[in-house]
Amino acid sequence: MTEPDSKLIQELFGSDSDGEPEVAVKTRRSRPPAKTPGAASGQPSGSVTRLEREVLGGRLWHEACQSCNADLPEQLPLSYTSAADYIKTFEPLLFEEARESVRNGWSEACENHKLRACDVVSLEELASGWCTAKLALAASPHSNFRQLTPNTIVVLTSRKPPPRNPLDWLQQQRPRPNRSAKAAVCQKVLQRLRSSRKGWSFVNVGPLVTQQREFGALHSVNKMEVLKYILQPQLLAESVLAKEVVQRMWPPEAAHKPFIDYLHSQYDYTQLGAIEVAACHLGAPAQPNGQATMPFVLIQGPPGTGKTHTVKGVLNVWHLVHFQRYYSSLVKALSGSGKAGAISANMQDVLERRLPGVAAKPRILICAPSNAAADELLQRVMNDGFSDAQGRIYRPNVVRVGSDQAPLAQRAKDVWVDGLVANYVEMSSEEWTSRHHTCDASIVKLSQEITSIQLSLHKATSQADRDLLSHLLADKHEQRDKAILSLNRLEEVQNRVFGRPGFNFRVARENLELSYVSEAEMVFTTLSSTGRNIFKQMKGKFETVLIDEAAQASELAALQPFVFGCKRVVLVGDPQQLPATILSQKAQALQMERSLFERLQLAGCPVQQLSVQYRMHPAIREFPSNHFYGGRLEDGANVKSAPDEPFYAQPLLKPYVFFDVSHGMEHRHATGGSLRNQEEADLAAALFWELRQCLVEAAKQGPMQRVAVGVVTPYREQVKCMRDTFKRVVGGAAAEVMIETVDSFQGKQLDVVILSCVRASQKGSGVGFLNDIRRMNVAITRAKRALWILGSSATLRHSPVWASLLEDAEKRGIIIRHAHAQELFPHQPQFQATAVPDVPSEEQRMGLQRDQGGRHGHEGSKAKLFI
Repeated sequence: MTEPDSKLIQELFGSDSDGEPEVAVKTRRSRPPAKTPGAASGQPSGSVTRLEREVLGGRLWHEACQSCNADLPEQLPLSYTSAADYIKTFEPLLFEEARESVRNGWSEACENHKLRACDVVSLEELASGWCTAKLALAASPHSNFRQLTPNTIVVLTSRKPPPRNPLDWLQQQRPRPNRSAKAAVCQKVLQRLRSSRKGWSFVNVGPLVTQQREFGALHSVNKMEVLKYILQPQLLAESVLAKEVVQRMWPPEAAHKPFIDYLHSQYDYTQLGAIEVAACHLGAPAQPNGQATMPFVLIQGPPGTGKTHTVKGVLNVWHLVHFQRYYSSLVKALSGSGKAGAISANMQDVLERRLPGVAAKPRILICAPSNAAADELLQRVMNDGFSDAQGRIYRPNVVRVGSDQAPLAQRAKDVWVDGLVANYVEMSSEEWTSRHHTCDASIVKLSQEITSIQLSLHKATSQADRDLLSHLLADKHEQRDKAILSLNRLEEVQNRVFGRPGFNFRVARENLELSYVSEAEMVFTTLSSTGRNIFKQMKGKFETVLIDEAAQASELAALQPFVFGCKRVVLVGDPQQLPATILSQKAQALQMERSLFERLQLAGCPVQQLSVQYRMHPAIREFPSNHFYGGRLEDGANVKSAPDEPFYAQPLLKPYVFFDVSHGMEHRHATGGSLRNQEEADLAAALFWELRQCLVEAAKQGPMQRVAVGVVTPYREQVKCMRDTFKRVVGGAAAEVMIETVDSFQGKQLDVVILSCVRASQKGSGVGFLNDIRRMNVAITRAKRALWILGSSATLRHSPVWASLLEDAEKRGIIIRHAHAQELFPHQPQFQATAVPDVPSEEQRMGLQRDQGGRHGHEGSKAKLFI
């Protein structure tokens, strides 16, 4: 084996297992020591941060250390006395979650056979008490093995862990008695590394980038302008404004009749109310005490209520008002002075230049917890555009900031900063020359036009002429600035394009990235990506921040965009749906998954709830509305007027049905963990087969729109079971069905959804994942035209919320008792050569009310229940 280029493993710490130590380490680049004059001595390159010390220390593996969790809070309060109190509460939870992330990554790598063999080439102890080890990796049997990058966390073990239950295997390696745990941990690891240089196993568990960024945001709370309201959210309850006050504060720039007509044509009354509250600070008079008006606004968007559409409306008003103020002040400044300012050859001067009395351009930061959520909103803005004051459509200057490894949507890639930078860096000399000539000529031409307009403006006598010339001058001013920026970007990469010495790729890339983010009026990114260096280098502020899907983000994640001078925040989400994923059971027990949105709501911050839903058939909407949203959801006009689907004529394919698969049994996967239920999979496939036949017959009567079908389940093993069963039963038609877990379905909608609950145990072991009411809410609100739930009523009744659903279903007469695929659909080809099992009679299985399911729901149900 040969030593890999420029790779070091450093900062070792491990567990005191019986002869088999595990070591969590971090990679860094191998390079000669810096020869900077006056550099402090004794500081190792790539020194361990406090976060890494806490995460990679004894608590990572060692049981004796793990039991010492005295620094964990007893609970997460709603308010805090100080920033120090806030940091002291959240920091231990951040450390614990980071440790669990490493453990989880190691366990998954072991289960997926991603271990690599390596040898220890050298070991150097540092004054800090940590060590630097140089490793030689064995040749990878997989050609697509991804090389390590700096700051990656890896785990070394002196014996290859088993692929099944590696964490259990680790806990079984007991320390020898009568030994000091603290001393033994480090000493044994070092002894093993010195004495046994061969035979180590190596696992890459990824970097701690997310945790490092959240750690940085947590320790920056003192610098946040909204800190007071983060610590004492009850103050937000005192800032409630009456509706008439909010309406009086509507900004005049957005009060033109064409724009108001546009808003009323696009948004319902609850959406308009949310937009008004989110924008009222723009028309608020200055506060004498310097306090911001409505520093936090919460908008709750239940399923199907047009949350993303409403967010676009908020952004439209924000951008329109800010840009109109900028443009009007620019026109006024130019008309007053008759000067546009000197032409600057420096890109940063253009970006930072401010004429006296000119308001700043819009600077809005839009974040979401995931790339998918950020891209969904960005695509909506790019495709639909905004309305200006006269009702005309325009498109704002936007950019998308994200990792080069992020799965960006195609539309987002068009404005992705890394892609825009690559267009310059990878430019050919011919293209560079052509574009440079065009920019140069444009600047000259625009400068001449500006001079000519200035002379005309100076001679103008009527106010109408002055206004016309001032607006024309402002337009030319804007065009010239853009040309200057383009020219400067070209000159930034000139040496690279022509192969000249002196080109610094890193510096040029940073300058280009910074130019795009600084120029953009709206920046879309993920919460974690706001921790990228590009944001730290900016000189401007983002005083206005919007976080979409805020209820899916942990509180620490939501803090990150507040460090850039944020004064006003709009949080959009739904705490009744799935929260952030927290791996640590200790952190889960302390409700670390609770979002900032939810804490502010619980503390009394007013919430603007959207209540008109445009997705679900009334029969599907009824239970979640009553149980999760206080009965406040109402049906939109499109839902009320929708005609019945052709498959409603089949008694078993009504809009909302619960199939009681009483004979089904849950089975745990051989490796433990996930569950499957074959009987529910059989019934799901049979339902799809029946649905498809109904649609084929209906299509013979005339053209039909495509019906999108999905199968959701809480368990990954059931997803595999479903996919296998669908392929066996319906063959190639299985590709027409989206089969996923409930968690991956959040934010999606389909015409027909089949929900497989899986849990069915004679032992009465509970309902597991299904007991989470937020997961249940997501599962039963994805369907537009039909929702068919498959489950064991006897097992589900152990959960109070599922017991409520079953009680509601019984009252509405929509339960099919003892549902068995072969008995319900004996005519299907898959059952033709199979004996019919001993199942309930025809009368029992047809307990479903036949007249259920018109567009008016289930009022007046009189069906008998067969139990």
